[in-house]
Amino acid sequence: MVSVLITGWSPTNGRYLILPALVITPLAAFLLPERRTAGQIITVVLSVAAGYLAFSSLLINDSNPLVTQFSLYTYQNEKLNRSDDAGFFSRAYTYINDRVIEDLVLTSPDRRDIRNQTYYENLFHQSSEDIPNIEFVNAYISADETLYLYIQKTIIEYALFGVNKTRDLHPVKSLADVPAGALVLVDVKLEDTPPSGMTLIARNERYLILRTE
Repeated sequence: MVSVLITGWSPTNGRYLILPALVITPLAAFLLPERRTAGQIITVVLSVAAGYLAFSSLLINDSNPLVTQFSLYTYQNEKLNRSDDAGFFSRAYTYINDRVIEDLVLTSPDRRDIRNQTYYENLFHQSSEDIPNIEFVNAYISADETLYLYIQKTIIEYALFGVNKTRDLHPVKSLADVPAGALVLVDVKLEDTPPSGMTLIARNERYLILRTE
């Protein structure tokens, strides 16, 4: 039920349920009744649920990871044949596709699809306002450098690990818990100015990057 309801493309939604569902699918064999008819019915139900999860996460949820104005116009320009030499069926196919695309464009988001975005654009597909913050962090902290966090709970924590989880993160309850020489990301709502014993590396509207002395 959870898999069917949570079908978005954000870091906390359905796309992360697809792989675990595939992994545990063989284990479902142990749950099938010994009676052949009942087992077949349950197998069909599980198959339909898995298919619906994959289909809805990719195509029919509000985040629209694949069907965007960019993907629609790309398909229209690259795949549809408008040659005068095209046959009747080819021209009819092109005409119908053009009409469908014109309707879909009206309700599709004005952005690239997940096949043509960067890692962070995909990660924050439904919340792109967080991308400048992770780009700010990456501009000053290397991908494999340990980072301490003195921030409020936020979705940006998923991105701070790096593309291949190369960065170690250590949340702290107080800046006094950060060891000497370490870098710490500080939420300005928790600490607006560098405290004594810490050097300011960089700041933006949301975060400070500090190094302990």
